[in-house]
Amino acid sequence: MRLDQMNEMDKFCLNAYKSASLYKEQMKLYHDRHIEQRKFNIGDKVLLFNSKRGLFPGKLQSKWSGPFTITHVFSHGEIDLEAQYVHRFKVNGQQVKLYLGSPKEVKIVEELHLDEF
Repeated sequence: MRLDQMNEMDKFCLNAYKSASLYKEQMKLYHDRHIEQRKFNIGDKVLLFNSKRGLFPGKLQSKWSGPFTITHVFSHGEIDLEAQYVHRFKVNGQQVKLYLGSPKEVKIVEELHLDEF
């Protein structure tokens, strides 16, 4: 009787281990499918994530610094950045995002008034 219970516990543990490994594989596939592949070109302006500011930097402080100009893109995801008065430095490509420009540089393409409808 006791030996049968131990065998059942072993089977239960093996099933739990298999289901956990299957779950991990499925979650990894889901995560890998939803990773955004970023393509950067030399001369693009980007913002750099400042991890030193922590999760809650303050009410109106941004965690992004920049803009910086890309001077070189390596094949393994590393990027050379250059600022106006700062020397070149290398960062991971996952820590940057494209800089769209300041609101002064954004132009209105089409203006739509709600009164017309």
